[in-house]
Amino acid sequence: MSDDADLNALLDSIALELHNEQTNTGYIHPDLYNRTADRIMQGVFDGLGGKEFGYDDPRNQLGGYLQQNVYAFSAAKSLYQMQHFAKLMVSEDGGIREFTAFRNKVQDAGYIFNKTWLETEYNTALASAEGIDLWHSFSDDEILQISTVGDDRVRPEHALLDGFTAKKTDPVWRKIWIPFDFNCRCHIIPGLAKNIKDFTTNDLIKKGKVSKYFQNNPALSKIVFDEQMPMMRVLGKTKGNNLFAIDHYRMNPIEKLLDTGLDAKGFNNDEAAIKWFNSIKSNSSYDD
Repeated sequence: MSDDADLNALLDSIALELHNEQTNTGYIHPDLYNRTADRIMQGVFDGLGGKEFGYDDPRNQLGGYLQQNVYAFSAAKSLYQMQHFAKLMVSEDGGIREFTAFRNKVQDAGYIFNKTWLETEYNTALASAEGIDLWHSFSDDEILQISTVGDDRVRPEHALLDGFTAKKTDPVWRKIWIPFDFNCRCHIIPGLAKNIKDFTTNDLIKKGKVSKYFQNNPALSKIVFDEQMPMMRVLGKTKGNNLFAIDHYRMNPIEKLLDTGLDAKGFNNDEAAIKWFNSIKSNSSYDD
């Protein structure tokens, strides 16, 4: 069976379960969870250059930290999807949609979550892992330089960072490191001492409009998805725990993409799901 056929069958099954009230929105659906986790971890492995490394290879330990982070993100995304799908059951007039109409809504939303956005998440994991591998390939006494791809797809703000140069030991690289945002294709190359100029980290962040969720070096923070990302906050009790796709992926929110007119509010998840999610976070270390 093709991947699209598998996804369609999964979404049909979820739609049926929700419509028949056989499941709830605080449920971490294992197939949605595994679909997300497997694809994103493939990006991690592709970026690191494999799944298994020698005992002394820094990628060996980092892979474990990244996996914890990816699994937490995948659980949060699974829960968010179930909440969003359940809302699609209610029509614009406040009634319950009949099954076929509801299933079609779930199929449309599910494709965006599990194809369009999942590829962005894969690209993010790939770029982060490549950045980790690159960081460890440079010796501590090297000089590093930001380099863009140089084509017409380069974001103007990232073009302003092109050529920035500093020693690897400079703390600037703790806040500014590839990727700078979702689907960023920038790279780091060896630089020259003569190109080092006066700068402040904050000025560079503003100049390059480096997303607040990417102001870290994955090789040091040991994460792909920041805990404050909207998708990662769905189980939290902090304010603003909505999913803002425009912040996440530079895309329109799911409601606008589907033209449902629904407002994606935060979760009211069951206590067990919150406890499980928090246990995942508490077992992860994001310190340098």
